[in-house]
Amino acid sequence: MYPVREDLAEAIRSEWDRLSRAGRWWTGEERVAIAAEARESRNCRLCADRRAALTPYAVTGQHATSAIAAATLPPAVIDAIHRIATDSGRITDQWYQDVIAGGASEGQFVEAAGIIALVSTVDAFARGIGRAELALPAPAGGTPSRETPAGTEVNGTRVPTVAVEKADGDVASYYQQSLDVMGIVSNLQKALTLVPEEQFGFIELAFVMNFSFLTNEWLRSITRAQAELLAATVSAENDCYYCTMNHSTMLRETGLLANPSRDLIEVVKRDETAADALPAGPELRRFARAVLAAGRPGAAERSEAAAELDEARAALRAAVGEDGLIDAAAILASYNQCNLIADASGIQPEFFHLAAGAADATGDATLTLAQSMTERVR
Repeated sequence: MYPVREDLAEAIRSEWDRLSRAGRWWTGEERVAIAAEARESRNCRLCADRRAALTPYAVTGQHATSAIAAATLPPAVIDAIHRIATDSGRITDQWYQDVIAGGASEGQFVEAAGIIALVSTVDAFARGIGRAELALPAPAGGTPSRETPAGTEVNGTRVPTVAVEKADGDVASYYQQSLDVMGIVSNLQKALTLVPEEQFGFIELAFVMNFSFLTNEWLRSITRAQAELLAATVSAENDCYYCTMNHSTMLRETGLLANPSRDLIEVVKRDETAADALPAGPELRRFARAVLAAGRPGAAERSEAAAELDEARAALRAAVGEDGLIDAAAILASYNQCNLIADASGIQPEFFHLAAGAADATGDATLTLAQSMTERVR
């Protein structure tokens, strides 16, 4: 069993504590039930069949459901949990509207998405380093506030988010911090702002698992280019258009590949020759795929999934060392969280401009997201 950095262990403990407490739209008991159902989806035959189908809408049936969720959550929410947890890349706007018509509020959907992404991420990290899943916390008391933050609108997403120019209070401060450092607020930084606590928790955990745009230093045991390879591989495996496009662009923008003109899409399309452009590239990609595959619906029934993960973990440790393995597991888990949040919220990729000195989509001189983020770690 591999050790975990104390800052990372503390960040996970903090999020697990938040999971147990009442949120804006769900009680503590309901939040823990959502987390339990996200885990149960990995044992769901319907989810496995849907994921294997050309379209999930062609497969009908009943979800395998945990006792706590069956007693606590409405059917529309149970279906939403399974779809976000197992096949988020093929969520559609119509499906989302059906969930809302089935009795879930927009706030409940967004808060549930944050919970599902959190549990999926913490569990992916545990699989990556060969640890057992954390026991879910006991529900705490409290009453949901059911407050909608100021400045929400539907603009380029399927869920309402807080507009940068209309934000106030903690959300305005959060946005301003990003504007001060990066000159931009990315769509992912807005995705869960209908329930600000979910957005803040997501970003704070990502800072520790991955990296903080608030520092100039890259403090992980693998390189930034290797992390971007993980990001694009995980995103492609999860069918997350937003993150695959963005991280392909970021790696090109850094110029950190041996051949900077190479499109990272070649890498994520299982072109093993292209992966050799980075040290430990094949091992990183194999590890990322194995971690994800071991958490797919029905994986518990396939002994080869566990065996492949063990072998991939050992190969990566030999290539990058124990610290590199732990950081790789945390980074890929963090990007898995990004994927689920991006797909559930329906955010769209930012406009990137790769030509030197290009203005952003608004025509001003602000650095693009890719440029501003990569400049912080060069």
